[in-house]
Amino acid sequence: MAQRPETAQRPPTDPSAENPVSLKVMRLCKPTFLNTQPVPFAGVAQSSADVSSAAASVSEHVPVLSEDDCAISGMLMLPQSFGDIFLGETFSCYISLTNISPVDLNQMGLKVEVQTQLQRETLSDSSQPDAGTVARFAPGQTLDRIIRYELKDLGIHILICSALYADAYGGGKYFRKFFKFQVQNPLLMKSKTHSLAAHNEILVETQLQNATARPLFLESVAFIPSSQFEVEPLTNFDAAVVEAAHLDGRESCTVAAGGETTRKPPVGLPAFGHMAYLKAGDTQQHMYRLRGKQPPWHLRTVAALGRMEVVWKAQMGESGHLQSNTVQRKLPASAPTSLEVNLL
Repeated sequence: MAQRPETAQRPPTDPSAENPVSLKVMRLCKPTFLNTQPVPFAGVAQSSADVSSAAASVSEHVPVLSEDDCAISGMLMLPQSFGDIFLGETFSCYISLTNISPVDLNQMGLKVEVQTQLQRETLSDSSQPDAGTVARFAPGQTLDRIIRYELKDLGIHILICSALYADAYGGGKYFRKFFKFQVQNPLLMKSKTHSLAAHNEILVETQLQNATARPLFLESVAFIPSSQFEVEPLTNFDAAVVEAAHLDGRESCTVAAGGETTRKPPVGLPAFGHMAYLKAGDTQQHMYRLRGKQPPWHLRTVAALGRMEVVWKAQMGESGHLQSNTVQRKLPASAPTSLEVNLL
């Protein structure tokens, strides 16, 4: 699906009336299922003459639900706005330059940049003669590009599209448009550390919370330790090995080889294939045990433990890869040292 994002700034005068180049930017995203209001069906009229015959007639007039009676239909709906975009996703857009004038243009080039609060990066540049400019840009001709950019920063992003060309008289021209979009955080991650100095181990407890308004399917959750530690996960939410809880809270049954039935408590997360999912606002706890590869006195000054790494998918298959900031621990306080000198 292609949807045009909002323009960040609009100049006081519209230059498109005199500009021979038309520049359009459309975001490439996936549609959603159409949600409709169910239409109630009419009740079945029954005769009061005979109760038994009325009961029999009910089975003959059972209404058949059609697609109009369901809240979710098989139709797909295109977004009516720019839509939400989250950290860790890949932003994709389609950029098209068109010569809307009746004359030829020369040396047509396109430069695409993205600016965040931290940096400015060039994604595509064909504005130089040796970089793929179009020597002769005929009337009605288009120059198209598909841009993909992995989102690594939160906050406002500005997509800068610049068209450079020469008019029929050889004069250099310059045309630029700005498009703004907001990048949000899909998962909130909070980590705590617990030191087990006697065993040269550290426990890392991390809480994941779905900060979006839609379910997120967790394909993998892992802790990547620093080079001084090795990690062991203490929780396992893999939907392939952990049974999902029943919606009504009932205990699950397992039939052994000898025919005996045992009951297991309802544990785990709601499963979807080989992935577990979090509904909007849901949280999930993960715990990891870190063991030092060196003696404890060598690790007293090591504060960086590692990072959390999550791979998730949305309802329509959009994927994202998220990595947390470095998890830091509070270094143990140094014991006071005293020095005594005796003169002989």
